[in-house]
Amino acid sequence: METQMARGSVGSKITEQDEEKQPKTTFKDDENPKRHDLTTCEICNKDLFAPKNFPCLHSFCEMCITDYVKRIKREKKSKGQTPNVACPICETPATFRSVDNPKEFAESLQTSTLSATLLSKRAEKSRECSQCPSVQKSEATFWCFYCAQALCENHESYHKTVTSSKVKHQVFPIKNIRDVPDSIYKSQHCRYHEKNPVVHFCMDHLNSCCSICWKRMHKVCNVIPIDQAARIVHKSRITSDLQQTIDHLLVKVNDTLLERKDLMKDIHKQRNSSMKAVKMFRKDLDSYIDSLQTNLELDIENHFSQTKEQFEREIHDFENKRSNFEHYLKLIKSINECSQPIQSLSELTDVRFQCNEIEESIGRTLFQMKNSRLSVTFISIQQIAHVISKLGSAVITETSRRSRMLRPASDSRGKSRHSTHISTSSRRSNNR
Repeated sequence: METQMARGSVGSKITEQDEEKQPKTTFKDDENPKRHDLTTCEICNKDLFAPKNFPCLHSFCEMCITDYVKRIKREKKSKGQTPNVACPICETPATFRSVDNPKEFAESLQTSTLSATLLSKRAEKSRECSQCPSVQKSEATFWCFYCAQALCENHESYHKTVTSSKVKHQVFPIKNIRDVPDSIYKSQHCRYHEKNPVVHFCMDHLNSCCSICWKRMHKVCNVIPIDQAARIVHKSRITSDLQQTIDHLLVKVNDTLLERKDLMKDIHKQRNSSMKAVKMFRKDLDSYIDSLQTNLELDIENHFSQTKEQFEREIHDFENKRSNFEHYLKLIKSINECSQPIQSLSELTDVRFQCNEIEESIGRTLFQMKNSRLSVTFISIQQIAHVISKLGSAVITETSRRSRMLRPASDSRGKSRHSTHISTSSRRSNNR
């Protein structure tokens, strides 16, 4: 039993073999049939165990995150670099937390209550212990919401002895899995003040907030208790409006990707045209300038490589953004189908926050983007004697994008331009 629970005991007594376990997943493997499954960890390719959300809302096993951070720290240390942890899927930075202790870093991430809910529905049907060997499955009688694991009586007893005292593992009889208290689904901490619980909801900005956020950033807003907001928002158009916003952003990201890929093709053609022009010009020169031709070709290649790398970075960035929006649409679909009202509020607020963050990033990126063109300028044959050190210059002509596809998003703590305003009977004066 002890061996079986080694992976299952989050924050528990880890063996030396577990300590050295390395994630071997290729994160960009789109052919993986389990990829984008909201119940599967994309590091270990197994059902999520103690699911934790990165700020971008991608979920992984708590222990997989711990091992992932350890590996990042080792790699960066060997290169003399600062360990900056980012999401293994979309590369969104997560360095707002200390990575000195990888285990504590993983534990500090927000629990993915949506993934736990999806797994609990499966466990409710199968009633099989998650920790028993596959050939000898015992009937599960308990469910640990933190671990997202169904447990038989033996493993539930063992679970109590190995789980960390720093982390609260709430275990329920599996027959009562649908009657878990709403408090489990609430966001544990404010994203700006992590020691404070989320207890309020701003109806003007559609954001959950702690008491400090309420007083500092939503003082003149219509703020109500989060439990009351959950009942109101669950019946409102916030889900459909958020989905429309993501669809809108996804279209713009796809349009930008198409544009940049077209420019990538053009820059290849321009490189080829420039190289041909160099060779035509070369025919008019004497043999002693062979080396100058080589220098010019290298100049072209250098400019081409730099521009190509820029396009590749932009394409890679927008492909990640597209992947995020597709992931958020799946989150919304699962929230609509499976989430409890208070859970929907928390999850949708997180999705909206991430959309605003990415939208702001898109706006800044598009504002800074340049359309580059590669060409070659030549000197006349008569001037060769005076400028024999070079044949010409390879230049990239950059032009600003005349129309930006997105304007910078408003601060996520401020009013979103896609927000849906919902009238409530509880006005501002009643909430203070």
